[in-house]
Amino acid sequence: SMLPMGGALLASAEGGSSTPIRYEMEDLLADGKIAMHTVTASDKGEEVAVEATGTDANPSGGTYCNVHFYKEGNYITMTLDNIPETGLYRVTMAVMGDASSAPAALAKDYGTGEAQVGTTFCPNGAAMQANSFGADVPKATAEFELEAGTDTIDLVGMGWTANSFCPDYIEIQQIPHESVFVDIS
Repeated sequence: SMLPMGGALLASAEGGSSTPIRYEMEDLLADGKIAMHTVTASDKGEEVAVEATGTDANPSGGTYCNVHFYKEGNYITMTLDNIPETGLYRVTMAVMGDASSAPAALAKDYGTGEAQVGTTFCPNGAAMQANSFGADVPKATAEFELEAGTDTIDLVGMGWTANSFCPDYIEIQQIPHESVFVDIS
């Protein structure tokens, strides 16, 4: 079909989903959706471990998880279902601010040649209220391509520590596609 003179083509009108999808860490753990990867363990006490905590009034869903990395490079892989479509997503993890939290980073395909690692995040320091999931606690954020249906996100221990990292939930939100107009006049 012919377009009128001075017309424009809309190459992409996809908007992406604007509503975040939340996955509670304790639900992922209970459903067997968290895999633990110990890179080098010289003894049992250095293997990565994830445990659900007791109930607490502050975190979403009433509880959270403790992740014990023990060694730098140990990581967990979280399997996320119900991803609406393939595309670029903002991945956000809410964690408990703690004066002695372990440092970690969100990643994609960690342990492979295709690994993408976000900024190291250490939710501690004097500016945070200790042992709190309050609004003042910053969230770890990264952007990754995710496949429609089921895909994975990794959480990597970025330093040796006996302290735990305490994630509450992970959220994904599709980043809208840019609309591209092509002037054909």
